[in-house]
Amino acid sequence: MRVPAIILLGAALQSASGDEQPWPTHTICSTSKLQAYYRSCDPLQDVGLSISPCSVEMTGKINSRVLLILRQSVEELYLSADVYYNGYFFHHYDITLCEPEFPRFMFCGYKRGELITQENPVSINLEVIPKGHLNMKGILVNQNGFQIACINATIIRT
Repeated sequence: MRVPAIILLGAALQSASGDEQPWPTHTICSTSKLQAYYRSCDPLQDVGLSISPCSVEMTGKINSRVLLILRQSVEELYLSADVYYNGYFFHHYDITLCEPEFPRFMFCGYKRGELITQENPVSINLEVIPKGHLNMKGILVNQNGFQIACINATIIRT
């Protein structure tokens, strides 16, 4: 897939130019029943994210893929996320993804400049996603409090 590579190249070009315009909105999936898209809220770099297949049914296993160039090491990594449903606050998550004694993912312990490529199969059933707008803001922070990534994602189910 060439899209994540293009996104990462764009990150390098935007960072070098000093331009502080917002990152483009990327479509993850668009069908007659579901639209999913995201935008990086990190001013310095974009993130590559994809799922496949994107189909009207969206049931069973799908493959998810995330690409990210690290600006700092991730001996520890924490995710903080807020979820909104139709504009109303729904839930807050704080999840530890990496700890020195408990590395849950292959990228735990990666150093500055390394590329995270995380691919996971995900079980999904479109019927459990409520109709309406789901918005999520997720922030990844390392052991030093450095923001590793920030994403605003939206899922619209009709």
